[in-house]
Amino acid sequence: MTLQELAARGNWIVVDKTIYGVHQGFPFTLGLNTKKSSDALTMLFKTGSTVPLKVVKEIRTNLPKRTMVAQPNGGLQIIAASNESCDAYMLAMQVLSAATAAFRNAKTPIEPPKNCPVCKQAGCDSAAEINGKYVPVHRACVRIHAEKGKSEANNNEVSGSYLFGILGAFLGVLVGCVPVFLLGILAKIEVGFLFILIPFASYYGYKFFKGRLGNVARISVILCSLLGFVELQLLLNYYFLRAEGYMVSFALATKSYFANDFAALLDSTWFGLVFLAIGILYSFKMLGTTNRDRIKQTENSLQTVIPLSAPAATQNSLDN
Repeated sequence: MTLQELAARGNWIVVDKTIYGVHQGFPFTLGLNTKKSSDALTMLFKTGSTVPLKVVKEIRTNLPKRTMVAQPNGGLQIIAASNESCDAYMLAMQVLSAATAAFRNAKTPIEPPKNCPVCKQAGCDSAAEINGKYVPVHRACVRIHAEKGKSEANNNEVSGSYLFGILGAFLGVLVGCVPVFLLGILAKIEVGFLFILIPFASYYGYKFFKGRLGNVARISVILCSLLGFVELQLLLNYYFLRAEGYMVSFALATKSYFANDFAALLDSTWFGLVFLAIGILYSFKMLGTTNRDRIKQTENSLQTVIPLSAPAATQNSLDN
């Protein structure tokens, strides 16, 4: 079964290889991986609260064996595979029925998020994909969000500057290094975990200075973060040498630092490098969105709008 065939049977919509639908007031997304002998479904619900383990077990009990139920942040993900006696549509309906029934019958009923992610107010009348999440929204807010996203992307394309972005990334690194350095010399504690601040500060510096989005943004943040990490190591090394009574210049302290073998340098910096890498990965992901991607995302938001009161597909649809 193709994605389009599955969506047609359920009266759902397809945008960019993902099905969007609403079942009994619950917005959901559905992915389909077609194989020779079966179809694998991946269904995701966003909920307003954490789904209790008891509810997760109840859902798994009412679905075929080998069904996987996971709890990503703020939601529930169900992965199941069809078979000869249960095609992809029948399986999707089973998953929807089992999940929504368990949500409603929970000791404290599980509900979708109540507040619109755009205006933060309740009373949502539709569902749409906003910032990568398919959640209840106000239909009017979706258009506002789309227009704002397009405007920001167009402005960044026209007036965004790689030069100012790189400057912002560098200045951001300097800001991020300050708390690490001060805690290192004043509190004399292990500050490795704080190295995550360096790429974060570099990323926000690039954004604050309205750097143009694209691959240059990623490279700038990565290089500035690595440069900041090295400079901070040299400053800390220089300070502690002076504190121990060695009257050395910064240049001499730097030379002595790099005189150590690679294994010794890695042994003294690996903890900080781990957190630096975590921060870089986060920044890399956030800066991976180009202006064209942002415009496409806003267009997708408009295409995924479905009324929350949309009639749910029923088992009778199987006969059509």
